Amino acid sequence: MTLRLTEDETQALRERARREGRSMQEVAREAVRDYVEKSSRRELLDDVLDEDLPHSIAGNLALVDGNKRHAMAAVVAFDAINGLRLTLSNDAAYGLLMGVAGGRLSTVAQIAAVLVEGTGQRR
Repeated sequence: MTLRLTEDETQALRERARREGRSMQEVAREAVRDYVEKSSRRELLDDVLDEDLPHSIAGNLALVDGNKRHAMAAVVAFDAINGLRLTLSNDAAYGLLMGVAGGRLSTVAQIAAVLVEGTGQRR
């Protein structure tokens, strides 16, 4: 692979490498590794957050009485960021969170099934 940089990019890379006492190649390779790692983490979060987030927040006792509200806020925020909206009724949302907090819905698959049915595209 040949990486072609603009003159400004080359100069910035050269200056960064000089400041760090490293070769330009070392600095560029580290930047690529960091980018790939960051992208991989973002993809992993996108894949699991919608399913794991409410379970982790609602089932954890760190916030004592606020966990269920925080879990629902996190689901709504996550859906909004991803162009979705929660379509559960208030009663269904309450049932979901009480099921998670009470252990009736204890697996990610059970929670995901409810969220898949209760999530739609944002209009």
